[in-house]
Amino acid sequence: MSNVKMNTSNMSDNEILELFEKSFINQVAEPNQIDEPEVDINRSFSSNTIRMHVKLYGMAGTPTASEYSEIDGAKSVRIERADKGYLDFELVEDEIRTLGGNEYQVAYDSK
Repeated sequence: MSNVKMNTSNMSDNEILELFEKSFINQVAEPNQIDEPEVDINRSFSSNTIRMHVKLYGMAGTPTASEYSEIDGAKSVRIERADKGYLDFELVEDEIRTLGGNEYQVAYDSK
């Protein structure tokens, strides 16, 4: 485990997306029985902020949009790579959006 903050300037969006998706599944989805999250990346080079959008489907036994911020591990997600370090993402609670039916979207911003 590295204690160096990740410099993402030379990393592709796809590389960051894959790291986040794996970490999200391990840290949030699997422990809370959330299946098949869909992750998108929105990268702002002017502010150096990376926003991850995660689309979730509320099925029986999974958290709803209103419950999401209270589930185990939902407040933050850490991505790591041995040669690059770590990067923390924090839940943007006012960006939890119902998309219709059982679908909702949550957002995480890099810190």
